[in-house]
This record gives sequence, structure tokens and C-alpha cells, in this order.
Amino acid sequence: MSNRKSCKQLNLILKQVAQDQGEEVKLNDLEIVDVVDGAFKKQRFPIELVLEELKEIKTLKKLNLANLSIKRLPSEIGALTNLEYLNLSGNYLSELPLEIRSLVNLESLNISNNKLRDLPVEICSLTKLNTLNLNDNQLNGLPNQIGQLGNLAILYLKNNPLKALPTEIRLLKNLVVMDLHDTDIPIPIEMKYKLADVQEKLEYYFSLNSTSRALNESKA
Repeated sequence: MSNRKSCKQLNLILKQVAQDQGEEVKLNDLEIVDVVDGAFKKQRFPIELVLEELKEIKTLKKLNLANLSIKRLPSEIGALTNLEYLNLSGNYLSELPLEIRSLVNLESLNISNNKLRDLPVEICSLTKLNTLNLNDNQLNGLPNQIGQLGNLAILYLKNNPLKALPTEIRLLKNLVVMDLHDTDIPIPIEMKYKLADVQEKLEYYFSLNSTSRALNESKA
């Protein structure tokens, strides 16, 4: 299928999506696009083409790109600056583009069930983030800059080979949910499975680390 024909078909589908959301909704007023549902199921478009079309829709706030076998997220994602919700779960992403930092209005980001080994520092520029889902990746650590996410309330880290947390995570005073089960963070198992009581978990973890460092220093 030619690129021009694909663009035309994609444009028609997006117009249909807009109509499905209300008779008065025009393409340029579209706020929600679910690429894994409805008319999109019949035709798989290259993710680059989808983002190229979507970047012209300035009203877009919610985008679902889950379970599309995406291996690389194109830099065009950075043009969607009004996005508030982005779902990238269930893909094959091992990294994210630098342009992700441009999504300054993002409140919820789901990157669960991918292949991320590191969380890019650029994520920490998204200061409106309320929910960050990193479950089921291959994360070995978190950037020190995570303390910049002052609005973060929910952080999912389940099923990652994490062994340590950065000190700066204690700056997240609004954090009320943190899932650490199936990680290697050295806290009691009952704490890992308890999603709330975040400050209790962090106090235990950092007091344990402090004691461990003191013991090591006394032996030196």
C-alpha cells in the first residue's frame, strides 16, 4: 500500500473516530484516540504514520498505543504536547526518545510490560505526572532526578530487577501508592505487597541502608 493511500485511509479512520465521539466533534477537535480499538483493528498503520497524522490535532489529550508490537517510539511523539494520558504498555520498547520530555502536560504514563532497562532522565521533566506505571520491565535503577516529579502520587515498579532506590525519591511528598513487589529492594515482603504506607517503606529502606553503611565504615 502506498504511503499516500495509507495517509488517506488513516485520515478517514480518524474522522470516523471523531464522529463516533459525537456528531459535533470534528477531526481537529479530537481529544481521545485508541489505536488498538474500533476501526484501527482492521488496518495496522506504521506508528510513524499515525504520529505524523496525530501531531496536527492540537486538542488530543488521550492516546492508547498499547499492544502494538512497537519496538521504537518515533521522535514525533514529542509533537503531541497537549497529551494528558499516554498508554505504551505491552510493546517491545527498550528505550524512549529524548522528545518524550516535550509532553509537559502528561498526567498519566503507562510504559508497563516493555523492555526498558533504564528510565530516561527526560521523564523527570514531566512535572505534571500523577501516575507512572513501570511494571514488568527490566529496570535496574531509577534516575536521581525522579525527585523532580513533585506531583507524582502513584508509582508502579512491580516485577523489575531493582536493587536500590535513589535518595531523591524521598522528595516525592505526594506519593501515596508505590508497588515494589517482585523487585529486589531489601524490605520485608509484606511491605512490598502493601501499596500504601509509602513513607513507612522509604523510612525502613533508607534506615536499613544507613545502618549498613555505618557498619561498613566501622569495619574499614
